[in-house]
Amino acid sequence: MSKTTQSGIALTAFMFLAGTAANAQVFMEIGDATDTPPGQSVDNGTTSIIGFNAGNDADVYGFSWSGGILTIDSFGSTFDTQLHLFDIAGNGIGENDDSSNGGGGLESQISLDLAAGVYLIGMTAFNNDAQDAGGNDIFGFTNTYFDLLGNFIQGLEGGGALAQWDNMAGATGDYVIHFSSAVNAVPAPGALALLGLGGLVATRRRR
Repeated sequence: MSKTTQSGIALTAFMFLAGTAANAQVFMEIGDATDTPPGQSVDNGTTSIIGFNAGNDADVYGFSWSGGILTIDSFGSTFDTQLHLFDIAGNGIGENDDSSNGGGGLESQISLDLAAGVYLIGMTAFNNDAQDAGGNDIFGFTNTYFDLLGNFIQGLEGGGALAQWDNMAGATGDYVIHFSSAVNAVPAPGALALLGLGGLVATRRRR
């Protein structure tokens, strides 16, 4: 079955579950989303992303956030997921494998208070981990913390910016990425410079 057909099935199932929720805007993965920055930019007003993991796959999406608490989850995906959050340059913020609160199971969730800016969310199957250009793991157990919903987050291990993934194999299937509030497309490069987004990431970590 083709990736387009798989994604079409996933979209149909998602829309059935979502019903007629107000202001919901679904962004469909276009082709195969890139696995490194700057990612595939979502549309303005996106509340969910529908995509397909081919098993040797990592998909990265870029989005603009206006600031405040943002919860991102993969509930409803058909395989054991991992979510990886980065700033626009690919520097790590946090990674979650299994959510800690109800409904997630083996699916992932990250809830943080983020400064206004542009971010990347990476979607992989379990145990496909982000690495920098030198092959160093970006996330690990050195600086772990809990997010605003009590999810266990792997923090920075000491690697640089996202350049590759360590285990391009594993489960295949459809995935859904939900945002708790609508996010927007990545601004044009000139607008990014005006915003002064370099390193503009602020999180409140519950300890």
